[in-house]
Amino acid sequence: MLSALVLPIAALSASDFPADFVGDWRGTMEWSRPGQPGQKVAMRLKIERAAAGTDYTYLLAYGEAGKDERPYVLKPTDAAKGTWQIDERNGIVLEAAWLGERLVSVFSVGGNTIQTHLSREGDTLVSIMTTFGGGSKTGGKDGVPEVTAFQVLSVQRAVLRRSPR
Repeated sequence: MLSALVLPIAALSASDFPADFVGDWRGTMEWSRPGQPGQKVAMRLKIERAAAGTDYTYLLAYGEAGKDERPYVLKPTDAAKGTWQIDERNGIVLEAAWLGERLVSVFSVGGNTIQTHLSREGDTLVSIMTTFGGGSKTGGKDGVPEVTAFQVLSVQRAVLRRSPR
């Protein structure tokens, strides 16, 4: 049955998020797509406490310095419950949740659904972004629930290390 596939949602962590994530993190993102050779791209994530309030700056960059920088803002909606928003500062605001020692966000753009995970693993920051497309429906007859299955289009995984100040 489908219920056997449902995983429990992890309890909120006692970790000090996002304070433990503050820093200038750099490394390599590996981009994998079915049937294509993998690609490696330099990646940077710089998280800093904003000058005032409870927000954090959240600079995401790919490639050479200054080439593809995305200056976002990480905002708590209810930090005690682990709910956050990533404001892209262009009218797009993504919902996120601190679950099981990771910041998780799911959104759709251009017909694709993207799931992101950001977590600390020892002295590294690990970012995983999985992109799904399409969607085919199966089941839905004779008491079997209808299920929509999505094609995995790509996985981007980066291991980042905090840069010395």
